[in-house]
Amino acid sequence: MLKERINYLSHKMDISRKDLVHGLIATTHFANILAGRYPLPEDIAEGIAQRLNVTADYLIKADNSSESILSEINDMTERLITGTLDISFISGLPEYENSLILEVSRKLVQASFFLSMSQKEKAEKIESSYLNFYLKQFDNSSAELPNPLKKTLFYYKMQKVRSENYSGLALEYCRNLLTLAYNNPNALIQLKTFEIESLIYTEKYEEVDTLLEKLIGYCYFEGILYYFTQLYIMYSGYLHKIKFHGKSLKYLEKAEENLRYNTPENALMYSLMIINNRILIKLHINLFDEIENDLLTFERIAEKTTGNPFITAQILTYECELYFKIKNFEKLEEKIEKLLKSDMSADQNMSLHFYLSILSMHKKDDDNFSKYINLCLPYFEEYKNVDRLVIIYKTLGTQAEEKRQYKQASEYYFKLADLLEQRL
Repeated sequence: MLKERINYLSHKMDISRKDLVHGLIATTHFANILAGRYPLPEDIAEGIAQRLNVTADYLIKADNSSESILSEINDMTERLITGTLDISFISGLPEYENSLILEVSRKLVQASFFLSMSQKEKAEKIESSYLNFYLKQFDNSSAELPNPLKKTLFYYKMQKVRSENYSGLALEYCRNLLTLAYNNPNALIQLKTFEIESLIYTEKYEEVDTLLEKLIGYCYFEGILYYFTQLYIMYSGYLHKIKFHGKSLKYLEKAEENLRYNTPENALMYSLMIINNRILIKLHINLFDEIENDLLTFERIAEKTTGNPFITAQILTYECELYFKIKNFEKLEEKIEKLLKSDMSADQNMSLHFYLSILSMHKKDDDNFSKYINLCLPYFEEYKNVDRLVIIYKTLGTQAEEKRQYKQASEYYFKLADLLEQRL
């Protein structure tokens, strides 16, 4: 670990190995020290530390991996996995630590936490200024790393690829994590839910039913009944994905029935998730007559929640979707006007542009239609929003054909056919 720390500090200070030890120790002997063949003498450590603008202990104790340090890393990582760390803990972590594995682990935990909270800019700042350098060095010796650091490292990598939608790699890192031992059964359950989520996302459905049933059975056996709601919501999402929509709605009812095992705070969070998913499913399968009541329920639950600045925009987005689907353009325009005045996430903002394009098309306003569709199309293509893209490609293809732009029309129809084939 001393070698990695020296390399990082030298890189940061832009000082060569030769200049770092000049007049203090022969470079060949220093290389042997970094290789672990000899200890770092205190007087040499003092001289090098001055040149690197750190304390001597920061170098001498870099290799410290005592049982208490490994236990601290393990506990911190398992709390991260189970979602019991909060921003006050993350903000309170010291910037530096004499033990390098503890310092790196804390940085990994901070970056993982920000990724899980969709605060990618904060995670990227830690990555670019610190983590990326160390990770390049650790990748070549990951087998030699202590298990608590491996656990933190794999979790960070899993969260990193999950935030970038590379769920195949996320599954690989998750399964690496599952080979390690856990003191907290909740951490193991949470990792199993990540595994199932990745299997669903990558459409490896053959294992999902079995894993979900086993996990529900495990939670029942262990008496951890508050996981039932989360698992039934996940089961519902999986069933919706494989087009068992009626059964998917039934599993949301099961999730609702098990809210009683949760704390009031978690029950409120899951209630919001359940009603949100119910609306999405009903919009997808055109159960329009039932959605207005669900939207009222959503509003009622949303009034009790705090900390989500975009929840009003979410309700308005669903109302826009409903009126778009039933072709009530008067109501659609009314909701768009309200949405324009709301705080929106990036996704909601792109949905707004989509609805504005639909409204412009209805009003035969070609200029605004082109303006709004070109604003949202790259976003939907980047995130592979098939439902939106099918509508857009079909509309653009039809318009191009009407204008006798046959080459352009055929390009949109080709994209549409490719999307529809992927759906099958």
